[in-house]
Amino acid sequence: MKIRTVSLCLIRRDDQILVEEIVDEVLKKRLYRPIGGTVEHGENSKQTVIRESNGGDWKESLNIMRFGNPL
Repeated sequence: MKIRTVSLCLIRRDDQILVEEIVDEVLKKRLYRPIGGTVEHGENSKQTVIRESNGGDWKESLNIMRFGNPL
C-alpha cells in the first residue's frame, strides 16, 4: 500500500457543503468527498486545493484557512 499526502477543501454555503462524486473501484461503490487531491512534489496544500478545484473565477475569492495539525 502506498501512502500519499492529500489536501481537501471544505467549501460551504449556509448549511450545505460542496462535494465531488468518486467511484471506488475496489468497493464498486459511488462515494462523495470534499474537493481536493494528492499534493504533488514541490506543492503546498493551498496550491493543491486551487489546482484540484478545476479552475473557475470563484477560486480566487476563496477564504482559505488551514485547520487540523500544522505541518
